[in-house]
Amino acid sequence: MSFHPPPTRPPSLLRSWGKFGRFLLRGHGPGLAWWLAQRDAVMRNDYRHVRRPALVAAWRADPSWTDLLVGEGRASSRALGLEFRGDDPVSRGYATWRSLALAGWRFEDRGATLLASRDGLTLQLQTEEEEEMIKEIYLRNCYDVRLPGRWQVVDIGANVGMAALFFARQPGVERVHSYEPFAPTADGFVANLSLNPQLAPKIQLTRLALGEAAGEITVDYDPALRGSMSLTGLGSWRSEAGATGQKIRITVQPASAMLAPVFSGLNGCRLFAKIDCEGSEYGILRELDASGALAHFSALVIEWHSQGPDELLRILAARGFALQVHPLSPDSQTLGLIYATRLPPATQVEPCLP
Repeated sequence: MSFHPPPTRPPSLLRSWGKFGRFLLRGHGPGLAWWLAQRDAVMRNDYRHVRRPALVAAWRADPSWTDLLVGEGRASSRALGLEFRGDDPVSRGYATWRSLALAGWRFEDRGATLLASRDGLTLQLQTEEEEEMIKEIYLRNCYDVRLPGRWQVVDIGANVGMAALFFARQPGVERVHSYEPFAPTADGFVANLSLNPQLAPKIQLTRLALGEAAGEITVDYDPALRGSMSLTGLGSWRSEAGATGQKIRITVQPASAMLAPVFSGLNGCRLFAKIDCEGSEYGILRELDASGALAHFSALVIEWHSQGPDELLRILAARGFALQVHPLSPDSQTLGLIYATRLPPATQVEPCLP
């Protein structure tokens, strides 16, 4: 969602002084207060060399702007202790970082990489999509499914490891089996594991794709959109990728065959699957169902892409799962989440006597 400040007319001197006083009362310095009073909103491209996106992001997250420090050609956030430099992770994701800071996260700016840490967990953030990932997982809690007992997790479409680390921190999860076929993306996964050595032993990364049949394919790859890469290239639900010229060779294996060691090594654990693989979820679920391997799973969270949820829902319902459907796009077909939990077998109950 983009923000477009409303058009304004030049305020009269009286209105300017009135607004100037209100901005001073909100805690702004005189220079910034007068600049805001003259414009009513952020309308120009820069202020003391700070780019408009940083200021717009600040305005969206905190309309009073009491968090914003501006002076000597620099702008920074009091809450984050970070400087806005323009087109950088701090500026692009300011609203998200403020929300995470309120939840106890702390940040470290390393130029092209922003580190976010809380309760012993550290994540590196480099792309706009990774801002969306951390927001979905740690603010919107899209994977926060509370299930009792001992669990292992299959993480299909592991990306840079944010979900794997989320699951590894859950007390009942003993093992996370992650699958990511794109080599540069998998490198980002490994980098996140290296930042969390206390969790890394619980996580196993396999660098290949699960699907319906074995094969080798070559796919165009855009590192700026690595969260949207599919086995056919950039997902159609995203804007067109730039001409990066980068191609990735991917190995695909049947899902049930690759997961067989997981099934045989559960050691009394129940099995949970997180499947977010940019369109391959349909073929994976068909293969798991046809092979009988779907019977090993007790719960799943699946993100659907482009083809709607109906086929996935039919397969899961036929195998005894209770389902919750949560669309993430206005048309309900492009994007959404399915939460599936296997119901216990029905038992014969004696009728109550009067």
